[in-house]
Amino acid sequence: MQGIPRPEYPRPDFERKEWQSMNGQWLFSFDNPTYDKTITVPFCFQSKASGIGDTSRHDVVWYKRSILVDEI
Repeated sequence: MQGIPRPEYPRPDFERKEWQSMNGQWLFSFDNPTYDKTITVPFCFQSKASGIGDTSRHDVVWYKRSILVDEI
């Protein structure tokens, strides 16, 4: 998981063998699903660490990312 922000297991007291970090780059937009921005998860859009740093109020936000899920 090199290059993924905060790659550690989020809750070590509940660690499972099979899990996938959702941290990293996501498509993002405010209000409508136009996905005109990129956000770094796990940081909130208000944080500069997210790559957005917008502290204004937004009632609706959209995230989008494709993932692969291994068959169990």
